[in-house]
Amino acid sequence: MTSLGARFGALATALLVGGSLVAATPALAVADAEATIVVTSEANDGPGSLREAFDTANASPETATTITFAPAVRTVTISQVLLSVVPLTIRGNGQDQTEIRLETTGPEWVPALLGFQEAAVELSGLTLTGTGNGNGSAGLIVVGDDGDLAGASSVSDTTIQGFDGAGVTLEGFTNHSFTMTSSTLTGNSIGLDAWGMRESALTVRDSVISDSTEPGLELSYFRPGATGQATIERVQFVGNGELAEDGWGPSAGGIVFSADLDGVPADVSPLRVIDSVFTDNTGRTAGAIEYQPSWAERAADAAPLVLVSGTTFAGNVGGATQDGPYAGASAILIASPPMLRAADPVEESDDERLDLVLRIENSTFDGGTAAAAGMSSALLADGYGNNRVELDQITAVNSTIELVGRGGGDDVTISRSVIDSAWKDPFAFNTEEEVTPALVNVTDSVFTRPSANVDVTAGGSRVLPLAELELGPLADNGGPTPTMLPGLTSPLVDAVTVPGTLTTDQRGLPRPVNGAADIGAVEVQEQPTAVESTVSVVADVKVANGETAVFSVERSAAAGLAEASAGRATGSADAAPLPAVTVKISTADGSAVAGTDYTATEQTLSWDEGETGPQNFAVSTAKREGPLKERTFTVTLSDASEHLTIERATATGTLPAIDAATDVPSVKPPTKGDPNTVAETGGSGPQPWLIAAVLAVLAGAGVLIARRTSRATRS
Repeated sequence: MTSLGARFGALATALLVGGSLVAATPALAVADAEATIVVTSEANDGPGSLREAFDTANASPETATTITFAPAVRTVTISQVLLSVVPLTIRGNGQDQTEIRLETTGPEWVPALLGFQEAAVELSGLTLTGTGNGNGSAGLIVVGDDGDLAGASSVSDTTIQGFDGAGVTLEGFTNHSFTMTSSTLTGNSIGLDAWGMRESALTVRDSVISDSTEPGLELSYFRPGATGQATIERVQFVGNGELAEDGWGPSAGGIVFSADLDGVPADVSPLRVIDSVFTDNTGRTAGAIEYQPSWAERAADAAPLVLVSGTTFAGNVGGATQDGPYAGASAILIASPPMLRAADPVEESDDERLDLVLRIENSTFDGGTAAAAGMSSALLADGYGNNRVELDQITAVNSTIELVGRGGGDDVTISRSVIDSAWKDPFAFNTEEEVTPALVNVTDSVFTRPSANVDVTAGGSRVLPLAELELGPLADNGGPTPTMLPGLTSPLVDAVTVPGTLTTDQRGLPRPVNGAADIGAVEVQEQPTAVESTVSVVADVKVANGETAVFSVERSAAAGLAEASAGRATGSADAAPLPAVTVKISTADGSAVAGTDYTATEQTLSWDEGETGPQNFAVSTAKREGPLKERTFTVTLSDASEHLTIERATATGTLPAIDAATDVPSVKPPTKGDPNTVAETGGSGPQPWLIAAVLAVLAGAGVLIARRTSRATRS
């Protein structure tokens, strides 16, 4: 590996090609304290050129210089590096208004378009464009001399594209911070290459790093400062990393990270990836992130070396080659444990204690692309062992956890998470040596397959089919990153029994919402809105004396809502359940009197969740002898439960008139029909027409008997 000194020496030599910049004579007047130089020429050099502005600034190191561009200057063409040894502020008129383009005329190496040797820089409102001729030029280089670099550097509202070297290179300085915001690094060899930053902070926010042939971010030999670390926040890593046909290429497509952690405070995580997105990145061993060996002197309870929070991984592919001992991962690979030197004296038994290397929280993984390609779909792979890992409130589909130990076991804690491993065992243990088995603890989690290696039902965890989880597709459900939203009736909702420390979900929305948190990365904010329904007494009833009057009471859902209830597994807001409901029904006197004509009755009718249709209410009547007039009583619905509206509240029960002491007439049974019609119910006695016929026959027989008696008397 090239030493820092050798790298700096080569760079300084190349930067000075074409003459001594410090010796250049300023062509513009410069103020004593501050100066603004306006570029008026698009040429490589000469009056009004950007190169002349650099020369002028270098000749006045005590002056704070700002370089701006006249509106007519749209594309500045540069053939050799522009070097500054003094701090500069360079302000373009916008990414689509001001372009600085590198165009070389020969095969010689041009280290960079813009170079800053032991000097800070602020760039904004620019586009830097490379040659694409394979000479390894970078867009922007900021280098130190392995010592302190005063001030801070920043890039904002800027696009850096098409460089065969890195879009941005940061090398060999101490006590300096670099910030990139609202910018794009695209089509470069490496998006951002940070090498040998010490006691320094690196921050990338609200930016895009895409289509790098090597990693989007390579952060090597990094030592964070006491108040700073590497923070990647709201950054999209898209399509980084290319593999040759033999599988050779960058170890990871998104981020490759290694660090020197001696002296770093225990509460500092050297690498923090927050609210970011990794899509379609490809690496030899990891698609998105690889943690490489670090040198550490850490307290046992120190913050995780790598913290991933609120981040989504989808379409990444890792583990293209299987030759080495490492596992592959579509998302994150821990290539080696820290080279640990304990900060405090430890007992001999503590020599093998495990550092918290990785914590992933409130994050979503979709390993489907890697699985379809026949490569590793692991959300996490550990190619060495002896690491401590925490996974808390994550949602992972088509993803596994692969632990390949060469030197010992891991300690993996999985809490309040969803792990769908498709057709595989969710935990793959593959060791080449006799090692201590990995220790996996699960709590309040859901797996879609059992495991031969881990009890996935421990700690209140369960095994459920993926379809039952009602997870929606990866989509914009609010917040900075795409997520998988559970349905309103998913078994993941309100299922956490052991509360965690997270008070928001991946979208930044409150957690919990309904007393208990949801399992997974997303907290369902909308509670199920129950479908409203109605209840009615279907019809009036006419019944024979002494028989039972049966009233039909029917529950109905509003048009279309019953279908929504049946399809509530979609998880949409209108797909709520038809709730269980109750209503009270009771009798009241009319001209019929309770206890004389009928039995006073009261009942609570109930329908289960999702149930509609009729329920019966029976009222017994008294069998009486006539003559009696027609009598009536009423039944009335009341006290409907929540989500139930009474539509037709009252119906009438009728007892027919009886002219003489006769058998009770029989009437037709009740039928459902128009609410204004009368249903007739009763026993199996003779119909009225039959009674009339019988009476007629009896009357005729009496006349005949009388006649016969009269004849006998006369004789």
